[in-house]
Amino acid sequence: MGLFIDYFYGYTTDPCDNRVYALVDPILPPKKCLLNCTYCPVGCGIPVSRDYSLTANLELFRQHLGQKTELIRGGEALFIWGMGDPLLISNINSIVGTVRELIGEREIVVYSSGFSLSRLLGQKALNDVKEVRAPLTLLFDETNHGISPRGYVELLKLFSREHGDKIVVEVVAFKIGYRYVPQIDALRTTLSKINVGALFKVRIKTLERPGCVLDAKPVPERYLEQLKEAIEELGGKVVTCRQVRQKRPQVPVKPLINTLYNQLIRIPLSTDEIISIYGETGIIAATNLLENKYAEQVPWEGKIFYRGHY
Repeated sequence: MGLFIDYFYGYTTDPCDNRVYALVDPILPPKKCLLNCTYCPVGCGIPVSRDYSLTANLELFRQHLGQKTELIRGGEALFIWGMGDPLLISNINSIVGTVRELIGEREIVVYSSGFSLSRLLGQKALNDVKEVRAPLTLLFDETNHGISPRGYVELLKLFSREHGDKIVVEVVAFKIGYRYVPQIDALRTTLSKINVGALFKVRIKTLERPGCVLDAKPVPERYLEQLKEAIEELGGKVVTCRQVRQKRPQVPVKPLINTLYNQLIRIPLSTDEIISIYGETGIIAATNLLENKYAEQVPWEGKIFYRGHY
C-alpha cells in the first residue's frame, strides 16, 4: 500500500477549547515516554529513561513538514505530541522553531509527561509555545511505578513560578470497575501542598477512547463536577472539558489513507469521528487499512474504534 510513518498525522478537535488542532509528532515509533499511563491512547509501552539522548532528524522533519505546509495550516492551532514526550528530544528548540516558521502566528501547544518540564526552562522554544500541558493523574495511576509525588509536585511549582501563564495541568479521570481515579480525597491532599490557585490552570476531563488498559472507562459527569469543586475549594482555576463533535479541517487531506494510518497508530478514532473529520472517504480508507491488517477494530463503550498497527 506504500504506507509510511510521518510527522504530520491529521487533526483533532480539542474538548477543552473546541478548536481544530493540526497534529505533529517529532517522535517516531516505537513509543518513547517516561510514563505508562492507563489512559494513554498510544497504548502500553516500556518507560524510557530521562537521559535526553533522543535526537530528532531535523532535516527529515523539515522536509516532510515543508511538503505539508498547507495541511498543518489547516488547523486553528498546532499540537506537538504523539509517540511519547516531545520534551525528551535533545533538539526540541529546533523542532519548535521549525514548526513556528511553517505555521506563522498560529498557536503551538506541547503535551509533556511533566517530568521533562525543566527542559524548557530558559529555552528559546518556550517563547514560541503558547501552552504546555502536563498530567496530574499520573500521581494516582497504578501503572506508573516508582513515581515520586513530592519530586513531581516540586517540579510543577518550579515551572509555574517561572512560567505560570503557560502551564496547564490536566486531571484525566477514569474508572476501572468500581474504583475511581483519582479519588477526591487523594486529589485534595496532593493539591493542598501546592498553591494551585496562584500557580497554574487545571483542566478536568474523562476518557473519550480506549487507552493502554481497555478496562478503563469514563466517569460520570457528576464525578467530574465533584473533582472540580474540590479543586476550586483550594483556589484552583478549573475548566471542565466535555466531549465535542469532531470538526472538519479547513483543508482536504490528500492522500488520506497515509494520514489516517498515522493518526490511528497514535490516537484510536471511532467510526463517527472518522466521518466527522474526513467524511465518508475516511471510512473507506479505514476499511482498507483494516482489510490489509494495518488496523484493527476495538469495541469500547458501545462504539467501534479503529486502532492502527506499526
